[in-house]
Amino acid sequence: MKRVVLLAVIALLVLGVSACNAGSWKVQVWITGADGTVVSKDFGGEHAGGLKLYDLGAVDFGIYGICDELSVELDEDPAVVLHFSYVSGIAPVQSFSGHAEMDIVPVLDITSAVASGGVTLTEGQDSLPNATITGNYPNNKIWRAVYNSSVIYADLVTGRSLVLDTEDFSEECNDPIPVPVNKIAIDYDFSLTDGDTASGTGRFRVLGEPVPEPSSILALATGGIGLLGFAARKKRA
Repeated sequence: MKRVVLLAVIALLVLGVSACNAGSWKVQVWITGADGTVVSKDFGGEHAGGLKLYDLGAVDFGIYGICDELSVELDEDPAVVLHFSYVSGIAPVQSFSGHAEMDIVPVLDITSAVASGGVTLTEGQDSLPNATITGNYPNNKIWRAVYNSSVIYADLVTGRSLVLDTEDFSEECNDPIPVPVNKIAIDYDFSLTDGDTASGTGRFRVLGEPVPEPSSILALATGGIGLLGFAARKKRA
């Protein structure tokens, strides 16, 4: 009987401090044509934990182009990584945008954070010279990292025109985050000259300690009291 009580108390303590940094996730990609047409595609699900790559396949936007390598990588660190490859179509595009997010359960007090973005720009075989990618975030930035749904962590990677047939460029930010975090997201938003190709990867990763919830505090308190009581009874015996 004493062993059963002790195991129950330990279970309460473990329940009070355990955490799984994973939750629901969502990905959206969309094209806004120069004529105002908007075409979008949504994906979503639950991420139970660990590291997993979700291959979302190709998204065909018709005359506006095709996103033929779309995937999201999620990790319980937690981290969200969005990959894409986009070939611009024959119709002018105002913007090609993507968004990937993951809920963090439980909420974390952040100890470190890093966001990075990279883009490869390639001249199309049938297009005119000087392929150009233009970021639609302030200062011509292509990637954006966001936490808690609306707080901008960093805008990354400046748009540019090609000098060579293909070029790679990237940028990183590792500023601290002073508040608890319940969601992280990575986005891109840019326009691209017709017939050219842009591919890229954006990452947003945070590390932290779980913020105690009332139920967790109660479990810890109950477990601690039970453990003290068990020790006292054992001493009297």
